[in-house]
Amino acid sequence: MDIYFHFIQNFLLAAYAQGFVMALFVYVTRKTHYHKVFYLWVIIILLSLNALQGWMKMTGTIHYLGPFRYLYFPWYLFVMPYYSIFMESFVRRPEKKSLVFLRIAVVLFIIYLLVSIYINLTTPSGQVTRRLVEFHRYDEVIGLIFFWVILIYVIRLYYKHKETFKLYRNISWVEPSFWVGAVLFSLWAVANYTQYYIQDEAYYFFYYTLRAMAALLIFAYAYIGLYRFMIDASDAWLPSKQKLSGKDKEKMIMSHIEKFIKERELYLDPFLSLNKLSEYIQMAPYRLSAIINNIKKENFSNYINSFRVNKAIEIMKKDKEKNLTLEDVALQSGFSSRSNFYTHFKRIKGMTPKQFRDQLF
Repeated sequence: MDIYFHFIQNFLLAAYAQGFVMALFVYVTRKTHYHKVFYLWVIIILLSLNALQGWMKMTGTIHYLGPFRYLYFPWYLFVMPYYSIFMESFVRRPEKKSLVFLRIAVVLFIIYLLVSIYINLTTPSGQVTRRLVEFHRYDEVIGLIFFWVILIYVIRLYYKHKETFKLYRNISWVEPSFWVGAVLFSLWAVANYTQYYIQDEAYYFFYYTLRAMAALLIFAYAYIGLYRFMIDASDAWLPSKQKLSGKDKEKMIMSHIEKFIKERELYLDPFLSLNKLSEYIQMAPYRLSAIINNIKKENFSNYINSFRVNKAIEIMKKDKEKNLTLEDVALQSGFSSRSNFYTHFKRIKGMTPKQFRDQLF
């Protein structure tokens, strides 16, 4: 058992060390400006901090922290909220529901930390560890329930917007992660039960074995996801089994981008820019601009404004009573001003919006 115990110790040490190295590499290579990469990057840091804390407790090195050795930092609480934010960022921004989960995690984190401080200050030194163990029984039950709620939300989100997620080749690993997560949380529940209620030394090692397995599998998925997002982002818009080159490849990418814009009606944002769209689809701005120029034979501004003109036509056809002014039509179509609306409408339709509406009715 001693050999096995040392193996778990070394595994946790390797886990947090590699996690920090990976996080540092991603930061140095400046990949974190992509928000989806940033979310995965945060998850790796949180897992590394959690593994470090577990290793310090198992090896006893936490006692070198003196009066701070009993402080409890539940870093794991933020893992699933950030995973939820990562998933929700594919279908909506800002990620409102996931931010609620994040706020709950912040509140729980502060409460747990304050409770550990209170126990440390009010309990005789010989009884602090026992009281912290008792507290952790409730802490981890709450954490499990919290994680299950988030996992169910993410699964429902994925299947509700599955067509949108299919546009991305580099998240093919996501769907299996749901079931891995379900298995891990179930094992976590069993481990907590054996650790706190059966009180047998063998089960003590069983508990840490499951914690190590959970760390290994979650790290693996975080690395896979992060690696896939750091490769050529333009290829992320090709189906996983599609092998194209040259102009055919650009046409395929363009068709997916166009579908993405239409489904989310991004053109209704009057402040939509090349950089902003690039951020949405995880593609370098110069690459996106080149594809639009090559396939659509127009620049980014004209391309987006063509969607807005079509939206304006749709609105005017429905407004048979002419209750809306042309300024209203312009704003509802995503144009930032009436002059911009008139310019692009006449460029595309060969007449002003007023002339077009007069011909309709």
